[in-house]
Amino acid sequence: MNALFLPNHDDNPYQLLLADALESHGVSVSRGSASGLAPVLSGVARNDPDVLHFHWLHQFVIGRTRTRSYVAAVRFAFEVLISKLLGISIVWTVHNVLQHERHFPRFERRVRALFARQCDEIIVHSPAARDRVMSTYDLPDEHEERITVVSHGNYVGSYENEVSRAEAREHFGFGDDEMVYLFFGNVRSYKNVPKLVETFRTIDDEDARLVIAGNPPNDRKESAKLARGCRADDRVRTDFTYIPDDEIQLYMNAADAVVLPFTRVLTSGSVILAMSFGKPVIAPRLGCLPDVLGPKTELLYDPDDPSGLRTAMKRAPTLDLDEIGRQTRERAMSFDWDVVGERTAAVYRSATDDRPVETRLPGSDAYDATVRDSAEAVTDGGTDDASDGETVDVTAGPSANGRNTREERR
Repeated sequence: MNALFLPNHDDNPYQLLLADALESHGVSVSRGSASGLAPVLSGVARNDPDVLHFHWLHQFVIGRTRTRSYVAAVRFAFEVLISKLLGISIVWTVHNVLQHERHFPRFERRVRALFARQCDEIIVHSPAARDRVMSTYDLPDEHEERITVVSHGNYVGSYENEVSRAEAREHFGFGDDEMVYLFFGNVRSYKNVPKLVETFRTIDDEDARLVIAGNPPNDRKESAKLARGCRADDRVRTDFTYIPDDEIQLYMNAADAVVLPFTRVLTSGSVILAMSFGKPVIAPRLGCLPDVLGPKTELLYDPDDPSGLRTAMKRAPTLDLDEIGRQTRERAMSFDWDVVGERTAAVYRSATDDRPVETRLPGSDAYDATVRDSAEAVTDGGTDDASDGETVDVTAGPSANGRNTREERR
């Protein structure tokens, strides 16, 4: 069986590890891009896949303007229809229910909801994500059987991890008794880093340290404001830059806990990365996080509690963080890539075995409904506003810092 990943990110270990795991279960994986006039069909022509496996959908349907987005969505719908006519099955791993930046959220949600109905199978990384996909895209009950939970594989061994805690702390000049909180990844609005800095500055502990490592916000004003807030407290260390893969171990091993105060999240590769290094995770009780962390949720907080983050950060030093970290790493080890590959290959087989050919042909109810709904999604996109009041969880995405760590480079 041949599968084509769309779009491909060579610097993302998630796809690389998934491809390796699939190869061991009889699936040959090729990779395509989201660029070009007809990226999907170009990939089909070059690779002759049995399965198109989509990952980050927004790159195909969201442009810089609303008009470009409409055109991109029409093209994408056409390419998917042609692919289905050619007998190719469609599988989608939903890493995030909307693009992180949410440029045209209402329109994007309509397009994604339409696409979900055309998929032969959908993969999510947790039961909570399955429920969110069903509700966000308003899928009929019968579609739930097409959604399969496949865990996000771990990153144990994907990054160098040879530096000891003492060596890592010596590198940064941290003392053995200092409490070090780490935020690691691209600084993006949904990750709520300004709130983290503001909260940390209210913690009256001269031995507390906060490290923020990752590319700064793209917006210059936002970036400058965040930098000023960090400079106001000499306990805060910032490395607003790309962190090479071999240096990730320094940050992780110097930290007592990783803090990820998302405002919204579906799936988080950053959490998997922290767990793979055996780090306790302080984060809101949102999306996949309770499912992923399993029983070790002592440091999850209520996102609706204004003091939730501060309470969790204050609580962390009172717990046995070494033991929590050990159990967290054990939990990460259970997300075995061989099992992920086996289950994903089973999803592919289900997609290729179960879909009758007649549903792909012009004149069939499914085909005609697809054409009709595609037109409606484009012509009735509505007026989009990035702050239109939607309360949709989004994340990486199996994604920790854009170009920063291979893991959230999405």
